[in-house]
Amino acid sequence: MLNRKISNYLFYIVLVIIAVGIFAVQSASIGNIESKIDDLEAKNLLLQAQISSIEELVEDNNDVQIDHLYELYNQVPNVFSITDLTYYITAQLELVGITEDADMQRSVLVNQGVTFSETTLFSDLQTKFKVVEVQVFFTTQDDLVIEAFIDLLYNADQVFIVRNIEYFTPDGENFIGVSIDFLAFYEKEDVS
Repeated sequence: MLNRKISNYLFYIVLVIIAVGIFAVQSASIGNIESKIDDLEAKNLLLQAQISSIEELVEDNNDVQIDHLYELYNQVPNVFSITDLTYYITAQLELVGITEDADMQRSVLVNQGVTFSETTLFSDLQTKFKVVEVQVFFTTQDDLVIEAFIDLLYNADQVFIVRNIEYFTPDGENFIGVSIDFLAFYEKEDVS
C-alpha cells in the first residue's frame, strides 16, 4: 500500500488536473461563444447599414408614381418576370381600390403557356413576342372600379390587350364578381 502522504499528494494532483481541465474547457467554450457573438455583431452592423440604405432609397422614391416606374419598359418590356408582372397588376388593382380584404376576393393568375389557333392575329404576334395571359378576379360594389382598372391597363406604358370581361351579380347580393382576362407582351428572349 501507498503511504498516506503519497496518497494525499496523488489526490491533490488529480483534483488540480480536473480543475485545470474544467478551466480549459470552460475557457475554450467562452472563447468560442465570444467569437460567435463578435461575428453576429459584425453581421448585425452590416444588416443595419443595408436597412438604412434601403430606408433612404424608399424615402428618395417615396413620391414616384408606380406608372412612372414602368416608363423604363417603354411599351414592350424586354424581360419577362412573373413576379414583376404580378406585383404590377396587384399595384394597379390597389390604385383603383381593390385591396387584399377578404370581401374583395382578389386574385391574379399569370399563364405563360397561352397558345392561339394558327388563323388568329395573336398567333402571328406570338411568333414575334412572348405573350402572357393574365386573369384577374375580384368582387366590388362599385362598377366604376372596373372601368378605372381597364383605363389603367390601356394607359399603361406596357402593351396590354383585354380579351374577355365577365361579371355576375349573385341573387340577393349587392356586389359584382368580375373576371378580366388580358394579354401582356414581352420581347422574345434570345436562345443563342
